[in-house]
Amino acid sequence: MNKEDILKAARKENGNQDLVEEKERVESGFNAFGAGLSLCMIVMALSNILAGRQETGAAFVYCGMMFVHLLSRYGIRKTRKRLAAAVICGIIALALLVVYVLQLKGVVQP
Repeated sequence: MNKEDILKAARKENGNQDLVEEKERVESGFNAFGAGLSLCMIVMALSNILAGRQETGAAFVYCGMMFVHLLSRYGIRKTRKRLAAAVICGIIALALLVVYVLQLKGVVQP
């Protein structure tokens, strides 16, 4: 195989992207979700400290975002590990949504 054939095979394997582009995309995704997790923790801590209540809305938003992110990664490259991670994150997001709605209705104390 010559250089062009190797590059063509690598692009085909990586969804027509260079390895550098793929690495940048993955790293930026991890950075964004790390920052999102930090912001959610700050919101939850401030809610607990200032209002004395456990706020689940921020955690729901974060888990919902992670669910969509993991599901889209599964769409790109279908593996059982990615599907399992997406399903688990989706179940957690759904549970947090139920708790949040019950808190808003006054059924569950925050």
